Amino acid sequence: MITLSSQHTMQTISSKQVFNRHIAFIDAAVEDYQYLATNVMPGIETIILDSSTDGVLQIGAALGDRANISSLHIISHGSEASLQLGATELNVKTLWRNYADVIELWGKALSDRASILLYGCNVASGKLGQDFVQWLSILTGATVAASTTPTGNAFFGGNWELDVTTGAMQTSLAFPLTVQQAYQGVLMQFFPVTRYDDVV
Repeated sequence: MITLSSQHTMQTISSKQVFNRHIAFIDAAVEDYQYLATNVMPGIETIILDSSTDGVLQIGAALGDRANISSLHIISHGSEASLQLGATELNVKTLWRNYADVIELWGKALSDRASILLYGCNVASGKLGQDFVQWLSILTGATVAASTTPTGNAFFGGNWELDVTTGAMQTSLAFPLTVQQAYQGVLMQFFPVTRYDDVV
C-alpha cells in the first residue's frame, strides 16, 4: 500500500508486492478507509489520498510516469456530479475550468480499454451526474462507471452497484463480496460548495 504525502510524493508503507495495472485510490476522509485499503482484491495496488491537499493533482502525480493502466478505482465521498478528492471537489464545473488538462494526463497513463470506477454516493444521479460521467470518459478515453445511489452498507441505504456506465464494463469491483457486506459505512453524499447553475 502507498500513501501520498502533502507534497504528493509516494511512500511505501507495506512490503506487499505492488501491482501497477490496477490501482485503487482511496481518500483518507472515507470512513474506515484502512479497512477498505487492506481488503482490496489481489492484484490491485492501493494508494491513499491525503485528504488535506488536492486529490486530483495527487492522482495525476501518481500516474505521471506510468503506462498501460487497465483500471482506476476511485473511492471517495460523492454527490450528484461531484467527487470529493482530498481537499478539492471534482465536479461538472471544475472538471472543465480547473482540471481538464490534468484529467487528460490521467488518460495518457491508461491502456486503450481502461476503466475508471467511481465509488462515491450518487455521483451519476440526475442529468448533471450522467454528464459528469460522460465528460470524464471523453477526457480520459476510458469507460467510466458510477452510481446513482448511495454506495456502501445496505443498512444505511447503500449498495455496491455502479449502475451508470459509458460503455461495456469488463472490470470487477475492487472489493470482494465479503468485504462489501462487512463494510459498516457509506461513501456518503456531501453537499458541494460549487454551484452548477452556470456550468460550461
